[in-house]
Amino acid sequence: PAVLSGLQAGDQSTAINKTKVDDITVLQTAVTAHLGEEIQITVLRGSEQLVLTATPRVNPPENQGALGVILTYPYNKVTIFEAISTGFSSTYDQIKGFVLLPGRLLAGTITKDESRVVGIKGMYDMYTAAGEADATASGGASQAAPIFRLGFIASISIALGLTNLLPIPALDGGRIVLVLPELFIRRRIPQKVENYLISISFIALLLLMVIITYFDFVIFHHFF
Repeated sequence: PAVLSGLQAGDQSTAINKTKVDDITVLQTAVTAHLGEEIQITVLRGSEQLVLTATPRVNPPENQGALGVILTYPYNKVTIFEAISTGFSSTYDQIKGFVLLPGRLLAGTITKDESRVVGIKGMYDMYTAAGEADATASGGASQAAPIFRLGFIASISIALGLTNLLPIPALDGGRIVLVLPELFIRRRIPQKVENYLISISFIALLLLMVIITYFDFVIFHHFF
């Protein structure tokens, strides 16, 4: 669809239909909402603005997305203060996406494949894809700036911190939940009960890791 529409490498998408595009996630969501339907893609090609039409595929071939494009961000020089501000806003977006993910799944604005939990292999696959995106964004240079790889590492760090705050007894979030009753009843939960809950949840987490790792190897990863 990208080739048929006239899209070229280096085109900068600014809108899908009437939806302003200022983030890759916004573009992906807008395209996914119109699979099989003709959409208008507003792009900047140098200093020229163009409006192209394309029809995102409902069932694209393996290793391809609905439009058949590789998405990257344009590089812009910023000051240290702008970088810090962007860091905070990006962290906020990551947290917001994590919290809203269940709702997006129920609403059907994101596919199960795009949102499923991954393990070590899945993270390696995504890191490899980030490296390829870095190479593409730098025009195939051998020493590509690790923008996407650093962004991926930051995302993993944020996700790890948020996951650790989930109210599961084996995690810090669960520990907080177990301690909270002391504020009201002025007594600790019996140590035996606490140990039991932590042991059960720890075993459940280990089993979950095994299941996730299994699916990492049997389900083929594909990217937008």
